[in-house]
Formats: sequence, C-alpha cells, structure tokens
Amino acid sequence: MILKEQDIFYSQERDGRYPEVERPACPIAFVIGGDVVFAHGFSPSIGDNIFLSNPTYSSRVETIDGVETEIVIANVNGTITEMIVNDLFTSVLLSDSLAVPISRTTSLYVNVGWKYDENGFFQTQTINGVSKRVNGMGQVIS
Repeated sequence: MILKEQDIFYSQERDGRYPEVERPACPIAFVIGGDVVFAHGFSPSIGDNIFLSNPTYSSRVETIDGVETEIVIANVNGTITEMIVNDLFTSVLLSDSLAVPISRTTSLYVNVGWKYDENGFFQTQTINGVSKRVNGMGQVIS
C-alpha cells in the first residue's frame, strides 16, 4: 500500500484532538542548513515510526492512472514505507534534512523560515534596536 498525504498528515477526524487525546499529532520540522524548510503535524504512528526514526529515503517514478508519479520510499531498519506527497515535501525528504520534533512545551509555534540550532527553534527579532532570539513560545531567549 502506498500512503498518500491524507494518510500521513494529522487529521482531527482520524487522530483526535488535544486534550481529549493526549498526543493526537506528531508535529515535526524538517531543517536544512539550520533553516526550517517544512513543518507539519503528522499522524503519531507515521511521525514517530518513520520521520523521527532516522530513515533512509529514495524514490522511484511510476505511472499511476496515466500520470508519472514520484513515490518516496522510506526505509527504517528494513521496514519499507512508500508515500506519494507533494513536490516540496518530496524534495525535502530526498535532501539531507534533519527531522526535529516540535514540542508543545518548548516550541509551540514553528514554521518555515524559522531557524534551528543545538539550542532549539528560534526567530531573530529586533527589540529596542537589539537583535534578539525569540523561541516558539514568543519568549526572548538571548
């Protein structure tokens, strides 16, 4: 079975919502060169067992319903998962990206364009004429 975006991205109808479900989504940021290039909530089983499990990615092109379609193949310790996702996410997965979980307690809001380093997610904002690091909770961190 080839998974499609509706199978892997968070769905409130399928996965529930907080606080009724303790962890309905697995939010992940994909980082390249310190920049967040893709961020989304995933079904917890997909996020935990594929994207955060250090997979190796490859792809193949297959004709599906008369259309050439790129299928991303994630290999986690010999377990293969095939996915059809949009072109941007395909490019991110096939690049040398780092998948980083977005935590409700440390980085509630993270999106494309944010930065990431060993200290976590941040944006740079000028406050009182001084450039400051601001985390996902809106707090100045340096």
